[in-house]
Amino acid sequence: MEYLLEMGSSSSNSSDVVVEEPSSKRWTYLPFIETDFGGGGPLDVISLPDGNIDEDFSFDWDISFSSLSPLRIALAYKYIGRPGSDGDIVVPSSPEENHRNVLRQDAAEFLNALSGHSFDNDARPLLRFSLRRLSSLLTLASFIITAHYWWSRTTTVGISTVVQVLSSLRALGFVVLSARHGTYWSFHLFFFSILAELFVVSSLCGRIEWTWGGIGGWVPVGVSRRKATHSERASSRIDATFSWTMRALLFLLFFLFAVLSLPNLPHLISASPSSPPTVGPGSHRNKNGSPVRFLTPANQSFHLVLFLSQFLLNQRSRTFAGTHKIAAALDLVSELAWNLPIMLSSRWGTWLMMDPLTPWFLVVLGAKSALAYQAWSFETVKQEDGEEEEEESSR
Repeated sequence: MEYLLEMGSSSSNSSDVVVEEPSSKRWTYLPFIETDFGGGGPLDVISLPDGNIDEDFSFDWDISFSSLSPLRIALAYKYIGRPGSDGDIVVPSSPEENHRNVLRQDAAEFLNALSGHSFDNDARPLLRFSLRRLSSLLTLASFIITAHYWWSRTTTVGISTVVQVLSSLRALGFVVLSARHGTYWSFHLFFFSILAELFVVSSLCGRIEWTWGGIGGWVPVGVSRRKATHSERASSRIDATFSWTMRALLFLLFFLFAVLSLPNLPHLISASPSSPPTVGPGSHRNKNGSPVRFLTPANQSFHLVLFLSQFLLNQRSRTFAGTHKIAAALDLVSELAWNLPIMLSSRWGTWLMMDPLTPWFLVVLGAKSALAYQAWSFETVKQEDGEEEEEESSR
């Protein structure tokens, strides 16, 4: 909007002397208020009170103003709809509906921040989103790098073989049992990825060699099992010093602690009051007796046993194996990036979907820090062991 304002003349009276100032004309562009695209979410909708609607009632109405460029206004028109315009905002009558509204409110806060408007001046939704997406990308990169590690490896030196195979089985079972919590495509993507990992790891740890042929060279036409080399047998003896009885007892100890004691420990940082229940060590808030309640503690307990097995083998052999060095560093940075918004919530503000920071975070952070330290300090085990294999086969 463009307005032409005429500033009238003014006069000053000092010692009976009147001084006339000439009038001036100035062009100015005035701001305007745009409310069409809306800035609220489902939790901003106010329901009328029960009873006689003719009676007066009061409510708090927070009004804020953000200056937007034409580009951001266009983006706001395109991606941010008016609350309830799609007919999906309902008065929550169940935890599921309340959870759905909380998710939409959190999304509305992010989209408004993207267009330049903030629900809370202390919140940093864009920074939080960037850190969480960075964490996800680092986790994906670590997964791809680890997959390359197993695909290109031809020796089990430095590997806790049986535990690695059981870990792949554990991951496959976890994906299957958690299928109802994901989408159709995400389930099949994870399922076939873990299934491929199980095939590669099992073949390597079992010293099974496949002969490929057929269409495109992807059809197995032969299979054989090679003998263990001197280095592989030495590595297995070092790994066996950590007995299976001890590993089973530690798994049981971790599992009982995660189910019985950890949920009762105080949180390092509390969750948002509207944060939905989560399933995991230190945050079991779902129905008692549900099998899912024990799924994540069992998965994490086994993961700790796997970590201890590989960590002790690395420590005793003074070498690093199990993944590429860069993957260990990426896992540590990913864990920190994901939880940094929670750790700095006192400065960056909380959000509706903020989970608690539990003591389990310290356990995971310690384990990933230890592996990253080993990756930095120890020499990497070679991916191939061809010389000793030829020596063994020639006898």
